[in-house]
Amino acid sequence: MIRYWSYIQSAVVRIGQKVLEIQGKPGKLDTEIHYWINYEYQGELTEFAGFPVTLAPFHTRIEINFDFVYSGQKITLSAFKELAKASFGNSSKEAFGNTVGILGNFTTGETLARDGSTVLTDFMELGHE
Repeated sequence: MIRYWSYIQSAVVRIGQKVLEIQGKPGKLDTEIHYWINYEYQGELTEFAGFPVTLAPFHTRIEINFDFVYSGQKITLSAFKELAKASFGNSSKEAFGNTVGILGNFTTGETLARDGSTVLTDFMELGHE
């Protein structure tokens, strides 16, 4: 039996010029975190763009803590087998109001192209973006 589906294998966060990526790995459950910090595989990661970072290898999770600037807010990147996920804890317009990316405009929910301004209403087109 052959099954076809799409999934997100890697998730990326960029703050300023700093880039952090996590990637899932197919196959058996892996407790190693496969990540790149500024394009360096498993480089030193104690902070990201000036924010403290927590690594949880058993849970294959990376947490970027914005608490000292935006109380209680964080971004969590995690992987389970080949799947990757980015989640935002206690997000607010103050912290994430000017974000751009495949998740769209924080305030309006509009899905945007890579240029950050072109609104895409066709999800196939967004997927190819």
